[in-house]
Amino acid sequence: MNSDEIEIIEGYRAAVVKTFAEVYAAEAGRFPDGQRLLRRFNEVVEHAMAGSPLSATSEAHNEMCVARALLLNTKPRLSSLAYEPAVPGCAKTIDFCAVSTEGPRMYVDVKTISPVPTDRWKQFEEAQREKWFPDNVHVGLFEDWMGGETWHGWIAGRGRMLEYALELEKKIRESGLNARTDTSIILALCGTGFYWHESQLEDFADFYRRGLHRSDDTFAKMEAHFIDERKIVLERTVTSIAYMERKTRAILPEIMRWNVRGLADPERPF
Repeated sequence: MNSDEIEIIEGYRAAVVKTFAEVYAAEAGRFPDGQRLLRRFNEVVEHAMAGSPLSATSEAHNEMCVARALLLNTKPRLSSLAYEPAVPGCAKTIDFCAVSTEGPRMYVDVKTISPVPTDRWKQFEEAQREKWFPDNVHVGLFEDWMGGETWHGWIAGRGRMLEYALELEKKIRESGLNARTDTSIILALCGTGFYWHESQLEDFADFYRRGLHRSDDTFAKMEAHFIDERKIVLERTVTSIAYMERKTRAILPEIMRWNVRGLADPERPF
């Protein structure tokens, strides 16, 4: 990493730390783990400047954004927020546990989906030839306009949505959280809005919630085949799926939706 790149990253780090340190200091009573989140961000930036992947920086930054959104939320207002609390019976942690002033508890697991740019044009051509898409769906991509990279971002993003949902379901099952009636569990998926879009998460969220793919879901046939082939059983214990969009190098997110749902499907009414 050359001196110009280091200068850019240091400027980015300073802006991020200033923004979130102010919020966490003001909310230290409710969120004593704020300083731990800031330390983690600084550590991953140091590792990135030493040659580690920059993706870890985005993941740490997105966690801080979600923590800020939880603290600033007023409906319901939180009485406390913990970062990576111990979860009984589970080998892995869930990123946040929030307790509202009204009593109910909420767990939020934060995942960043940022596919590595890869040209998969040949696979897209195969998908067209083999009719991997529903009959009423037309996918218009052009090879010269980053069609292969766009396709990879879409299909890799959708795959991660299923992967992270299954991973969180395992944590819920192992910890016994699915037996609690006073607890909700949210899977917060973060992206930049470039490699994959909010509308694609709406399709997955609707499928996860209903157990039935939308008629206009581009990946319905592919995902159904994958689930059947791997004999995957979705337990649907994740209460809701959230979406956070933060542009590359932006300090704060542009979009934070806590319960993603698509528009009504005219062919398959809810």
